[in-house]
Amino acid sequence: MTKHIKPKINDDRGVVIDKVQGWFLKRNRFWTKITFLVLACLIILQISLTFLTGVNAHIRLAIFPVLIPLLLLFVFSIFWRNSVTAFLSLAGALCLFAGMYYAYAGYETIQTMPSSSSHPSMHMRLPPVATVATFYFLMGLFSAFLCVGVAFRPSFFRAKGAPTGLPYPVWRINDDPIYKSGASSRYLSLIPIQSLLSQAERHLISNYKYIQVVIGGRIYFVSLDEWVPHSMTYIIRDKQFGSLVGIPKVPSGFDT
Repeated sequence: MTKHIKPKINDDRGVVIDKVQGWFLKRNRFWTKITFLVLACLIILQISLTFLTGVNAHIRLAIFPVLIPLLLLFVFSIFWRNSVTAFLSLAGALCLFAGMYYAYAGYETIQTMPSSSSHPSMHMRLPPVATVATFYFLMGLFSAFLCVGVAFRPSFFRAKGAPTGLPYPVWRINDDPIYKSGASSRYLSLIPIQSLLSQAERHLISNYKYIQVVIGGRIYFVSLDEWVPHSMTYIIRDKQFGSLVGIPKVPSGFDT
């Protein structure tokens, strides 16, 4: 049988995401240690500031050059794992920044404003700054721990009895019995899977890691650079909207 050589398909956004995740995965242990180390540093820093503010009430305003790199490093160390961790890490970092610095900096700004005693209508009742800051800090810490849980223990957040893994096999042209049986009996014409898509679908295909395809009467997940039998392949589309069905490039975090 004539050997088919697959042409190189140009990179797209989805391939870039795969490359980024692949780069981080090669250093998975390193980034895991960084995530937990940064969280520990943030907690120790907050505890230290609680005691040090009794000596110098303005010391919190001096932590900006230390706090920002720590928060950015936390986000950078975990955002790549899936879309949920990306959102939670950003939300946690913003809340931690507000609770550890911004709330106090904003309070200092209000304190330095001209007195509003001559303008009774401008008088405001504000809650204690420590209460507001503690609320944001705890919210940020909760988001950070939730982010770590979703990243490293996604099964803990999955509903009991929910299916795990892929519901259909992944099509591999060299390993699949359909291809082998066809190769032994007759010439099997192969085409790139993207040639079965419409022009509009080719613009959206970068959002998918696998799409659902029927090959020889069976449902498979097929990657975007695979080749499939021409006369035996049908693309599965949503009945209501006609869109492609598959697995997105960036997992949600609960499907891993």
